[in-house]
Amino acid sequence: MKIVKKIVRILGIIIGILLALGLFICIWHNISNAFENKNISIPGDRIEIYDNEFIHSKKFGIGEYTIVFLPGMGTASPYYDYYKLALAVSKNHQVIIMEPFGYGFSDNTSKERTLNNYEYELSKVLEYYNIKEKVILLGHSYSGISNFSYAKKHNEVSGIICLDCTTAYQIETHTKDGKFIEEIPSPSKIYSIVSPLGLSRLAYKTVMKNEESELLIDTPLEYQNNYKHLLYNKTMNKTIINEIDGIYNNQLEILYKTYDVNLHVLTILSDETIESMKEYKADGDFSKDWEEMHQALISNSDIQKIYILHGNHYIHHGNVEEINNKINDMISNMN
Repeated sequence: MKIVKKIVRILGIIIGILLALGLFICIWHNISNAFENKNISIPGDRIEIYDNEFIHSKKFGIGEYTIVFLPGMGTASPYYDYYKLALAVSKNHQVIIMEPFGYGFSDNTSKERTLNNYEYELSKVLEYYNIKEKVILLGHSYSGISNFSYAKKHNEVSGIICLDCTTAYQIETHTKDGKFIEEIPSPSKIYSIVSPLGLSRLAYKTVMKNEESELLIDTPLEYQNNYKHLLYNKTMNKTIINEIDGIYNNQLEILYKTYDVNLHVLTILSDETIESMKEYKADGDFSKDWEEMHQALISNSDIQKIYILHGNHYIHHGNVEEINNKINDMISNMN
């Protein structure tokens, strides 16, 4: 009996310490936010999409074509994630960096993260800037799905730039006759408390410190303050969780479709992703490897090209000059 009481007492002490530590982290996070908010500045436009729900977007540069940058899933701030590449591209072309709901300085939304809603939201942003033609959609990772779908329905889209994009073929082995043959996993809603409790801030200040500093080299102080603040506060919010919940159905909607024959496409793949995906194919999770998935989307090899660059999934972080040159070459061939 004494041993049981001792164990219970020790567990009580441990739980108490953990609760106190959690409370301290939460207070530290909120006090830090209060100081940081004084130095936060929104760089672009806040565009009302639904009733009192706003998307943040920034337009800059001048050019015949407008290149719309859209993010990979869960990126804290597309504006700052794309900052260096967009700055280079804007020297020759008009650029819009759009932060969808749940990202960067945009609001959260309860609207489902369906391809139809993505389409409506992007069309409202283009309408705001009065852009009606010669649009090129640039996407990283998951935005490749919504960009593909949007281009299918909108003639103003002249081209797509795909940076190591997600494809619908990633779900191919899990479907049959247009339906899923197994239960679709859903993310836990508990992840939505990660940022409010200060756990994102703690992670990026400790074990993920190198990831935090990666994009801050040679950038303005305004960039650094804003990016860190969004990194600490936008991770796994309710909109992103809803987006994760809808990814499989969105992929299913465009499975086995190809690019339209007149659409110009520049696909840039990461060599590291190509290597890692070989394991998934070998294990039977995928029927195609990474390059084969993107080859299957091509309908006109004369204007739809694939290139492989060295780097990780965030291929645009370390290959700005190479990607910018390929974008310029693509657009010069469109005229």
